Amino acid sequence: MASSTDVTLFHFPFSYYSRRVLMALYERQIPFIDKKINIFLGTQNEDWYLTMNPKGEVPVLKHGDVVVYNSTDMIEYLDDHIPTAITLLPPRDTQARKDVKEFCEFLNTITIDVITYGIWTNPERSTDGLSFILRNVATPKETVHRLSSLAVKLRQNAERNDSFKDYFISKSQHWETFVSQIKDKNVVAGCLDGLEAVFERAEELLAKSRTDALSQSSDIWLFEGRLTIADIYLTILIDRLVPLGVSRRYFNVNKNPNVLRFWKQVRERPSFRKLGRQTRMYGVRIIAPKVLRRAAPVLMGMAMVGVAVGLFIAWRRT
Repeated sequence: MASSTDVTLFHFPFSYYSRRVLMALYERQIPFIDKKINIFLGTQNEDWYLTMNPKGEVPVLKHGDVVVYNSTDMIEYLDDHIPTAITLLPPRDTQARKDVKEFCEFLNTITIDVITYGIWTNPERSTDGLSFILRNVATPKETVHRLSSLAVKLRQNAERNDSFKDYFISKSQHWETFVSQIKDKNVVAGCLDGLEAVFERAEELLAKSRTDALSQSSDIWLFEGRLTIADIYLTILIDRLVPLGVSRRYFNVNKNPNVLRFWKQVRERPSFRKLGRQTRMYGVRIIAPKVLRRAAPVLMGMAMVGVAVGLFIAWRRT
């Protein structure tokens, strides 16, 4: 039987779904072997990785001989098989667990990649402006060109790799469709509009939690008066929206104020602060000086310096 020390996480530190699992591991203080998959260099498309995960996605969790792909399944698996003093889901066969998982599934309907790249390539959709890093990484035109080139490269891989030919063709088609989506302003606008319902629901749950709290100074959480997987999902969503410059569209002192209170509260959580330090250090030490130079020639010169400086400033503020 595998022990808790046999946990390995294959992930990319800036991946939306990887960050969910990382925060869960940090929150529960589960030791794990950290294997970073550099998606900028296409590591997820290498044969050894596709053999482990035929979808070529991050993250992947291994516990002994068990391999888990979906981020929700990973966190649930860890809760059920790696006992610690902290759990992130209510007991099985309870209404509370059903409610938590229902909220998580609601958040899973968000097309976060379309939102991310849609705002990046249509910066006028950013109400507060893109972060310093995103403004200096690549122009909208360069981003679209790079994604379109990726689709072409994947088709070339399909011609050279019979073992995973179907995978590369499928991925190429995915990126072709994806590029058309992020270029369509109506599609991007629709995805952003859809977030309104998410934050309205979060506000309802947090307002109820605040009412049920013993005092107005108590921490507020979505369910059970404690942090659960649902809170991690909401945290990682907000963490993605902030650098895109759209978070204040959904919550501020006048609109969904309990979400704002939640965000201020969770930012001080040790697990979230550790997540921020680890990913920003990775960006400074690996991405800025090495990866982006090889993967994206357009990022040379001042743009490269901008990425490194911006990541360093963000890291120091965490």
